[in-house]
Amino acid sequence: MKSLRLARPCVPGMLAMLVVLVLAMATVAVRAGDDVFIVAPVEVDVTASSSLAAREQALERGETLAWKRLVERMVLAEQSARLTGLGQEEVRALIHDYEILKERTSKVRYIAELSFGFRPDAVRNLMNDMGISFAETRSRPVLVIPVLSDGVHEMLWEDPNPWREAWQDFEPPDGLLPIVVPWGDLQDMRDLPVSAALGRDWAPLQLLAERYGAGDAVVSLARAVPDGERTGLEVSLVRHGPGSGPETRADPVSVGSGDAFQAAVEQVVAALEDDWKRANLVSRDARTSVAVLIPIEDSFRRWLAIRRQIESIGIVRDVIVRRLSRQAAVVDIVMVGDVDQLRTALHQRDLELHQGRDQPVLTERSRQVPERYRPPAAGSPAAPRS
Repeated sequence: MKSLRLARPCVPGMLAMLVVLVLAMATVAVRAGDDVFIVAPVEVDVTASSSLAAREQALERGETLAWKRLVERMVLAEQSARLTGLGQEEVRALIHDYEILKERTSKVRYIAELSFGFRPDAVRNLMNDMGISFAETRSRPVLVIPVLSDGVHEMLWEDPNPWREAWQDFEPPDGLLPIVVPWGDLQDMRDLPVSAALGRDWAPLQLLAERYGAGDAVVSLARAVPDGERTGLEVSLVRHGPGSGPETRADPVSVGSGDAFQAAVEQVVAALEDDWKRANLVSRDARTSVAVLIPIEDSFRRWLAIRRQIESIGIVRDVIVRRLSRQAAVVDIVMVGDVDQLRTALHQRDLELHQGRDQPVLTERSRQVPERYRPPAAGSPAAPRS
């Protein structure tokens, strides 16, 4: 998404502020949140009576595959079958455009990688009309720390570690929850010994998560369990993140013998994605509005950047400016979902929603709430408004 560059106005005071505001509101940009509705690459390989016939069939197949992947991305598994059964024309009506990323042709064969962009409002309306809740908030990447236990010792960086290898070989789906796995280089080994990975302190995990561009970390501990004459796996998941203690997933993932490590990775990824979608499901009836104060401290560039970030969130439908001054903006955020879902979505954009003196206060993660907007300390009189 292109950033907005404004020349410095040659007018003073409030007039300058109004010029910046009008320019900002008049600027039309593609919502970054709509990238959830882009599916790529979609690989097709079709042989037919001619190259033209193969191309036409490949595009139809690509449309169907792209729609299936979009549904799997946004909808819980138990409801996806109701949507993936749409006819070809119904799917085509939901597509805004497509792009050919790569292609090769022969007299009877067409091979390509395609990108499909779906119409966000059309997709949302279809799911709402069918009574299907969906998620469209994309998470920041999650770092998975694979620890293997043999009942006596826990292994993380040692070789061989088939549990870590299974994670490193896994091709993650293009869902709402991007997953990254550490390489296990010397710096990783130095910064995160297995004892720290299994502890409750976020600091060593945070160091590793930041290095890999992740927001949270999930320690995935696999234990061998008897499965007849062979051995299966039971995997417990503990999620760590800033501002909260470790959270253990209630239901461990269990797989039988066979290719247990690969199967366990697939089930863990499915469980993590399912948890994320369930926490961020929205529906037509969930529309609400929350008034927030955004400190801008004489920086309209900051205000414009924060506003663009809010508008890029999938569940946000509108941002209505109620008051704007050199110190702060007061806006109504119209959304589908609840305040907790909004807080989660803001967190993925490096924004934080705080309890304020009179109303919620929204800041960039790297900035603190200015003193005059903070709630008064317990037992102290409320300070006068500025």
